[in-house]
This record gives sequence, structure tokens and C-alpha cells, in this order.
Amino acid sequence: MWDRLTSLEENLRDRTLGRVIAAIIPRWVHPNHITSLRIVLVGVAVTLFLTGQPLKVQTNVLIAAALTDTIDGMLARSRRQASRTGAYLDHFSDWLVGGWMGVLALTNGVLETGIVVMMVMPQVLVTITDRIKASRLRFKDTKARLLALAMGPANFRPNTASRLQFVAVLAGFTMMLLSKTENYPALRRVGLVCLYAEVCLAWMLAIDGLICICHIPRRSRREACRTGHPV
Repeated sequence: MWDRLTSLEENLRDRTLGRVIAAIIPRWVHPNHITSLRIVLVGVAVTLFLTGQPLKVQTNVLIAAALTDTIDGMLARSRRQASRTGAYLDHFSDWLVGGWMGVLALTNGVLETGIVVMMVMPQVLVTITDRIKASRLRFKDTKARLLALAMGPANFRPNTASRLQFVAVLAGFTMMLLSKTENYPALRRVGLVCLYAEVCLAWMLAIDGLICICHIPRRSRREACRTGHPV
């Protein structure tokens, strides 16, 4: 079911936004350039935090970083430039954006530790199942295998549920930060709804991962279960 839904969702995005993005962005711009820009923007946001710059400026930089995540995947597919290196880089940059947004939300008092615990619990299971599935892949050498285990979900095709999970995380943290910068408490409630939705999706992915590793035997890379984080 997830494969069919993911294919439909990808095709729809690629036929609409993907074509526009590919037409606008110069040919010399590689998807990995955009992913690297996301990492740079997170570094800028961290620097702004350490130098005591206004939270609004930090939030705007992180929003810009998050928006780049909507571009690199579609550009890679439309130009046939998808690669394992790009998937690893994308996975790492996504964690940086989401993680630093969460840190800012916590340090500014708009995110409670209770909801963080609720988010972490299913994600631990997702992380474990992803590493187990990655351990079943075949690689040429030990270095590649260790890197695959470290990157976990980046080795598999991201499905619609995992994409929605990441969108919910970013939307939730963004709404919470904006509630602080704009002094609009209602945005925090919207953010909480997004994060609760993320928790539900995370449990769904965790259960799906457990079913996958329990019922599907060791397979080749091409046949492995297709779950992962957004690209």
C-alpha cells in the first residue's frame, strides 16, 4: 500500500512542482548543492543563537533551510541525479534542521519535555528497525556497510508516511517558534497538533518496521523494505 501511495504522491509532485523547479534552477546546480545549503543555513542559525541574535532572525533562517528540503529531492529525480551520497547528505541535513528547531523551541520555553518524550519513544523503535533493515543490505566493503548502518533510513526509498512525519515535525516546531516571535499563542496550539500528528505517524512507522523485520527474511538491497525519512 505504501509503495503505491508513495509512487502516486511522487508522480504528482514531480509533474507539477518538479518541472517548475527543474526549469528555474540552472543546470549547473546539483541537488547536493541545495542539500549542502541547508546544512550551511543551520550553521548560520547556530551562530546567530550563540551570538545572541533575535529569535525571529534565527527562526527565519531555519524556515529557509526547511524550504530547501522541498527542492533537492524533486530536482534529483527530475534530472536523474539521485545517489546514495545525496540520500545520506539529505538525511543528515534533515536531522540538523529538525534537531536545532527542537532545541530552540525547548530553550525558549514553547516546547515541553513531555511532548519530546512522546516523540522520542516511537522514534527509537523506528531507528532500531531501520538499522536492522540496513544490516540486511549487501555492500562491497566494511566501510560502506558501517556507513549504511549509521545512516539507516537513508538507504531506503522514503514513503509518504515518513515524509508526512518530517513535515509535521518541522511545521510543529515552526509554529511554536513563531508563537514566540510573533507573540501569538494560538500558533503554539497549532504546533502541538502537528507534533501530536507526528507522534501518531512515528508509531505507525515503528509498527510497520517491526512487521517488516519480523516477516520479511534477509534480502538483497533491491528487495529490502522501503521505509525512510524524506528526501
